[in-house]
Amino acid sequence: MVNMVNTDPRILRLILFILCSAGHVLCVEEFGKVGGNVTLKPLVTGKPESILWKFNNDKVVEFEDERERWFQFKGVLDNNTGVLTLKELKKGNSGPYEAEILIKGNLVNTKFTLQVMDAVGVPTISCKVADDEKITLTCSVDSSVGPVKTTWSGPDGPHEGKTVIVSKDTKNESVYFCTASNKVSKESAPEFTLKDCYSPGPDSVVPIVIGVLVAVAVVLILGILAVVYREKIKTYLPVSSR
Repeated sequence: MVNMVNTDPRILRLILFILCSAGHVLCVEEFGKVGGNVTLKPLVTGKPESILWKFNNDKVVEFEDERERWFQFKGVLDNNTGVLTLKELKKGNSGPYEAEILIKGNLVNTKFTLQVMDAVGVPTISCKVADDEKITLTCSVDSSVGPVKTTWSGPDGPHEGKTVIVSKDTKNESVYFCTASNKVSKESAPEFTLKDCYSPGPDSVVPIVIGVLVAVAVVLILGILAVVYREKIKTYLPVSSR
């Protein structure tokens, strides 16, 4: 059996094309989220006499003579429609599926290709101010989840892409939003105000903190020296008599 865990999505689509081209069968492409559920619905009418679902030509579940048997994966089979729901999806569930359903003596085949992927994480927005004062906003998200689409909304209207360039004439109070999505999920970054680009970043805060600490240390040292000097002076001063 072919290992489909890390198969490139383009390869899965090629497999689907080859399988669908091999015979006169209905072919469907489906997507599922890791840890979630997905439902595969064969387009058949009538009550099935028997049902067989296969993954990579290996049996998944079988219904025959009013008896249901599972061979792999977790899920639910609707014996009245042939609909298969796979649960607690893992990337190992990715690959080609086939339903063979017997209705009134006719065998109906439906082929699917399932791609299981991670949900996108919450994106973050960063900015960079160029010498000409133009601002580049970047929407960053974990790329390991596969192809991710990023979109922007703001005073300049909707924009698609990882980055957006803001004119220097744009008001600092302008607010931008970034959304990242894939086939199974969508997440948005917290709103970003343009004036935040000019807020002190970590690189500029460090020297300030160091300067404050040095100043405090100098004051403490001077205070200690003053106390020591005063105590030494006392030893040389005459004791006043009453």
